[in-house]
Amino acid sequence: MAMVNREITYESIEEFTGRNQFFGKDVICRRYLLNGTYCEGFFDPDFQAIRDMKVYEDDVFICTYHRSGTTLTQRIMLALNEDKKYNSLLDMFHIFPFLEMNHGPIRGLELTAALPPPRWIKTHLLISAVPREIFEKKVKLIHVYRGCKETMISSFHFYLTNQGLNNLVDEDFTFDKHFERFMKGYNESGCWFQYQKDWFD
Repeated sequence: MAMVNREITYESIEEFTGRNQFFGKDVICRRYLLNGTYCEGFFDPDFQAIRDMKVYEDDVFICTYHRSGTTLTQRIMLALNEDKKYNSLLDMFHIFPFLEMNHGPIRGLELTAALPPPRWIKTHLLISAVPREIFEKKVKLIHVYRGCKETMISSFHFYLTNQGLNNLVDEDFTFDKHFERFMKGYNESGCWFQYQKDWFD
């Protein structure tokens, strides 16, 4: 429970501009230490506000490591629920907010707060950074586990299609280079091994 109850610590390492394919424009990318864990990405969430957010017992959280089949799980859930319709990926962000996304029209914390219950919420956050009340109330948690090799390969292709996202995707960016970074924990959700261990503990 020490991991669950700890306070948020955040330390910026670096900021730079990178191209994001989904938004079709340059965005600010960040490298930072979140609770001592190296993370990177183009999100700029208020981690403390997320940690302190109000949670309801009928909330459903999908908690996954980056590139672990999160969107597929969302689509399965939507297919099983006739009340929640979507026509595009942007619609899905409003039906199923990405909690830590804080970019342009997609502000996960605000979208989550505006949703009527039952709320469906997705996150890639470390267990030490998710809303504290998740562990105090009887919410439903779905943790999607994907094997390390498949996750690493998927994240490699993600970085290739979002050139500039991590300031390393250039003509010299190879799978070998990505493999070394992945094994060191240089990824959006930190170290794959530690992330899974923390959630399974």
